[in-house]
Formats: sequence, C-alpha cells, structure tokens
Amino acid sequence: MIYRLLLFFILGSPLPEFSTFTTPDITNNTILECSYQYIEIRDTITRRSEEDLMVLRIGKTYSVFYSHYRYFADSLLQTKEGKKVWENLMETAITNGNINSRPGSRTTDDYLFKNDPAGQLTTLTRLLVTEVKFSEPYESQNWQLYDSSKMIQGYTCHCARTSFRGRQYEAWYTPEIPVPEGPWKFCGLPGLILEIYDTTHDYQYTLVGLKTENIAPLEELDFIRNRRSAKTTRRKFLQRNAEIYFNSSSDQVNAMVGIDLGTSSKPKPRKAYDFIERDYK
Repeated sequence: MIYRLLLFFILGSPLPEFSTFTTPDITNNTILECSYQYIEIRDTITRRSEEDLMVLRIGKTYSVFYSHYRYFADSLLQTKEGKKVWENLMETAITNGNINSRPGSRTTDDYLFKNDPAGQLTTLTRLLVTEVKFSEPYESQNWQLYDSSKMIQGYTCHCARTSFRGRQYEAWYTPEIPVPEGPWKFCGLPGLILEIYDTTHDYQYTLVGLKTENIAPLEELDFIRNRRSAKTTRRKFLQRNAEIYFNSSSDQVNAMVGIDLGTSSKPKPRKAYDFIERDYK
C-alpha cells in the first residue's frame, strides 16, 4: 500500500518533459521550469556516484533551485495524509536498514532562492536535523566564451568556461532560450545553461526536461521560504558540515540525529571526496 501511495505522489507530480521554447506569458510569475539530472562523484578513486533530479523554476524576478525528491518529502509533510505516508516510508527505511531509501533528497537538502531578496542568493538547507539559512551576493561568474558548439536536447549550445570556488567548469548554454540562468548558483550567460560540469567530472548537471506551460507558481514554495531557520554564513555552514561529514564517528552522528542508524562506531576514514565549493578551508 505504501509503495502504491508513493507511486501516486511521484507520478502525480510534474515529470520532465520538453516543449518548444516560446516567449513566456509575463503575467505568470513562473516562466520556465527546467529539470536537470545531477551526478555527484562521492569517491574520486572508485568513481562511486550519487544521482538526483534537480528542478530550476525561473520567475520574472527570482528563481528557485532544489531537489525534486527533497521537495516531494517536504510537500508530504504539509498535509495530515501526507505525514502518514512520510512516517511509514521513514519507518520502512529504518527497519530495513536502508536509510538511503528514506523520503528526502538523494544528494542535497538545499533550496536556492536566486535574486530573492534582490541581489542576494538565499540558501535554506539542513545541518543534520537543524534547518539553517544563509545569504550571499547573487552575482554572475566570470565567464570566458568559446566558439565550440554542440547539440543538447535539440538546442544548439555554445561553450563557456569559468573558475568558481575552487573548481574549473565547462558550461554549454543556448541563446535559443535567452534566459541568463542555470542550475545551482550558475548564471550570467547569454542563454540558459543546459549542461555544466567541473573539469574532473566530479559534479555534473544535464538538462532532461523543460516546461513553458502549466507551471506551478513560485509561491508554491513559500512554505519553504517562510520556514523557521537558524541563520549562519555560507563558510560557517560548509566548515561545520565538513566537520560532521569527514571527522565525526557514526556514534556521534547517531547522537546528534537522535536515532540509531545501525552503523559502526569506528571513526570515519577520510573520503576521497570534497564538496562542490572548496573555498571553506
């Protein structure tokens, strides 16, 4: 029954699809919705990876970027019936010892509100079980444009490169969709970014769906924006997250979370992995 309900909620939510880009109706606050496959390498030696489905909703004045699966879980918790589904899914995951199947994001808890408020990029995320919030200037990366081109999902894309917070990136954008936006914190190119990856291919976003009609309004995410959160800074968040991820033993994490995940009490070995932003050290 639980799995039928889960399928109902997933299949009842917007799925990636493509449509010919046309000039959007400016009376609609959300003008474009992009779905990206996100691949993150969690071990640079074995190349073990994790995948997520990320969503970029672009509005007239601001945009929001988030994990489809995190939003699915958060949406469940907004209704009485949804909470029951969430609780049953979580209980099943813990009982089966498969915590990765719990309702929630596959790779990240971040909600990025881009240019909200104006000139700022606001991140709402989670540090273990604590909701946190921090802001930074919403600025374009320093892009270098190149003549190279290729086709992605039927759009002619051009190459651009940049260095951003400790990594080198190559992006492919299309002037056919004249929106200076992209996945995660990327922006400022003369067209939508359809694909971007760092030069070691540890992090990659690739467009898999595009909608220009029947898009839910950005106000649908107001319950996320208005959530009570502890304020911090980007660097402090990354530093604390690094302490937890790289240095804490499983017993320490269990104590902080408040549940026993059934993992070893041995200290974690240092992983052959680093965050997408490396400038926290």
